[in-house]
Amino acid sequence: KGPLLPEARMPVYRDAPDPLTRPIIDKTLPVGIRAIDGLLTCGEGQRMGIFAAAGGGKSTLMSMLVRGAAVDVIVIAMIGERGREVQELIQH
Repeated sequence: KGPLLPEARMPVYRDAPDPLTRPIIDKTLPVGIRAIDGLLTCGEGQRMGIFAAAGGGKSTLMSMLVRGAAVDVIVIAMIGERGREVQELIQH
């Protein structure tokens, strides 16, 4: 695929963006999981959070979302995950 070349630099520590200036999400995003597409429709540009207890299938669900989403780029932030889980997500 090639290297990622940054077009602009942003400081790590800066003010949060104003939520009222964000564009309205009006286009659906098929994620490739029928239960989510049918009941919990996601939108293009929407942020999602996946929360569950240990062993609840979060990494498996994330892998399914990555494989099934009809998008060019996916940004994932895994907060507090062990290295093993991050490696599993990347390899699957």
